[in-house]
Amino acid sequence: MRTAVFIDGANVFYQLEDARVRFDFKSLIEEKLVAKTDELVAVHYFNSSAGGDELKKFFHVLTMQDIQVHILDAVLQDGVFRQKGVDVLLAVTAVASMDSYDKIII
Repeated sequence: MRTAVFIDGANVFYQLEDARVRFDFKSLIEEKLVAKTDELVAVHYFNSSAGGDELKKFFHVLTMQDIQVHILDAVLQDGVFRQKGVDVLLAVTAVASMDSYDKIII
C-alpha cells in the first residue's frame, strides 16, 4: 500500500533538542510506523516558524531526508510568538491528499 505519514512536529523538535538526540528521522518512521508490506511514499512534517536558528537547521535536516516540511507562520500573542493552526493544516492537507495514498498515518 502506498503510505504517507503526517507528523505534528510541535513537540518533536523540543523533545529531541532536550535529549540531544540526532538520527535519521525517515528511517525511524520506515522501521517503526510503516508495515513491512507497505511502501512509504511521503512523510509530511508540520510545525510553526516559532523557534529560531536551531529549528531552521532541524527543518533543513528533515528536508535532506526527503521529508516534506510544512511551516506555518508563528502568531504573536501576549508578546510571545506561538504556534497556532499547525494541527488544522495537517488535517486539511491529509484530507486533501487522500486520493494520493492508500494509507495515511497521523
